Amino acid sequence: MRAQAELGWVILGQLAAGLGGFVAIKVLTNLLGPAAYGQLALGITIAGLVQMFVYGPIDQTVLRFVSVHRERGSLGVFIAALKRVHRLAACLVIPTALLAAVAVYFLANGEWSWLVLSSCLFGIASGFYGTFVSLHNAFRQRRVVTLHQGIDVWLRMCFAVIAVTMFSRTGSAALIGYFLAASVMAASIVYFSLKLPVLKENWGIPTQSKETIGRAMRELVEFGRPFIYFAAFGIVSAYADRWIVFGVLGVEAVGRYAAIYQLANAPVVLAVGMMNQFVVPVIYDRAGGVATAAQSMQSTQLLYQVIGVFSTIMFIMVGAAYLFSESLVGLITAPEFVAYHHLLWIVVMGVGTFQMAQMFTLKGFSHNKTSGYVTPKLLQAGALVLLLLLLANVMGIIGVAWALFGSSLVYLCAVLWVNRSIGQVSGL
Repeated sequence: MRAQAELGWVILGQLAAGLGGFVAIKVLTNLLGPAAYGQLALGITIAGLVQMFVYGPIDQTVLRFVSVHRERGSLGVFIAALKRVHRLAACLVIPTALLAAVAVYFLANGEWSWLVLSSCLFGIASGFYGTFVSLHNAFRQRRVVTLHQGIDVWLRMCFAVIAVTMFSRTGSAALIGYFLAASVMAASIVYFSLKLPVLKENWGIPTQSKETIGRAMRELVEFGRPFIYFAAFGIVSAYADRWIVFGVLGVEAVGRYAAIYQLANAPVVLAVGMMNQFVVPVIYDRAGGVATAAQSMQSTQLLYQVIGVFSTIMFIMVGAAYLFSESLVGLITAPEFVAYHHLLWIVVMGVGTFQMAQMFTLKGFSHNKTSGYVTPKLLQAGALVLLLLLLANVMGIIGVAWALFGSSLVYLCAVLWVNRSIGQVSGL
């Protein structure tokens, strides 16, 4: 019964977030137009840089090690180490963001400087918020996560509309709205976290020694370090297409392409989010410390069942995008964006293939073997850049979509190659 209730909350939260995402695309494409929407898309890539290099590794570590420290009875040590990690992250990111904004002001202009600053602030606030979402997911607090996921996208859109209306119809103004919304969500989820008994009991308890916290931090860093390497390649795979479109075709083309990408990405992320949010904590719980063959087998079997369901969903999505692309793009975006509707099914296929590869990496993550995926990330990023440079110049915007799919296929094959040996050797 608990699993059914959790699944219901997961579906509710993801549906609310997915619907909010579609409404946000419709509202903001009409309000901003292609050029300003292109600025917003480029700004989100800067926020993504902060998220992927700093807070993404922390989030993954939280998801993995809550179950480990709960099994050891050392959640207080884990929380203390996590606090220290966040303090160090803040000391690194905030000054870097300010320096980057000042540098862009002198190298480019004030408009781009504001875009950089607002993007970094949004990345910091959403990264901090994401850590507490991961904590609640790890403790399987579905209602709290559902509440925040359902509100987050809608609040971002509302704050962006207010900021654009009050200040200017630019991407930087919209990102200020995003930052304010993320800050509100972060404050809210911290409040809920401190009401959760298991966290409240371990939040401020005295730890054995600084050495104990240091050992916990080293363990977290050891697990999280490969995610920083992944980010070096992931930032290319996630955002290189927008910057190459910007360089080749200009900011308006970025806006049109980004709207198609978001429309293609939203249902895929919705499906993946429902599955990951419900299943990933269960996979990690079944894996535990991966001390026995049974733990390894149970976690892997569940993962493969989930991927089978996702493959069926993706087949349906690609078919619908191929058959109804013009109607879908016209319904969800402003009229100026419909010209790129023929990209939709290709982008859905590319995004879906990439997300499937990401799901397969959970096999290694559940076995505490993350470093093996650095090479697949490198291959995917390299393939994307190479294909983008070749196909964008020859085929134009449709070449960008095919480059996305081709590089995702390379990534999937590389991940499957790495997974062959995980969990199949003595000692796991």
